[in-house]
Amino acid sequence: MKYIGLIGMCLLLGGCDLLVKQSQQESRVIYQTEQVTISAPTRINAEEIFTFNLKFGGSAEQVRAKLVSQSMSMGVVPLSLTAVAPNHFRAQTLVGKCSETKMVWQLELSWLENGHPRLAQLPIDIYR
Repeated sequence: MKYIGLIGMCLLLGGCDLLVKQSQQESRVIYQTEQVTISAPTRINAEEIFTFNLKFGGSAEQVRAKLVSQSMSMGVVPLSLTAVAPNHFRAQTLVGKCSETKMVWQLELSWLENGHPRLAQLPIDIYR
């Protein structure tokens, strides 16, 4: 009987993904160079899961990415990258809401290309 509450809590926590909305919008290219192409949803909403797709034109090693808050004090969100094909990575994440209607974040992407460090930084608008 004392484990019923614990089991209920585990079921609730295990099913919490069902409570988070996932953005179902089309993606568009938001950054493109010879070295990398980045795509993201057309509109990104806070508290909804969204995806970045990163496709590199050449070899990419030690790929790292993070979102850094710019227009508000919400810190840094490290992105966990998953390789989906050679030189193609995907990151899913979400950010919280604040009082601003439009929050500006900066996507910071770093990698090694043939042993040379590369960096891409671009603003990302996320809506409440």
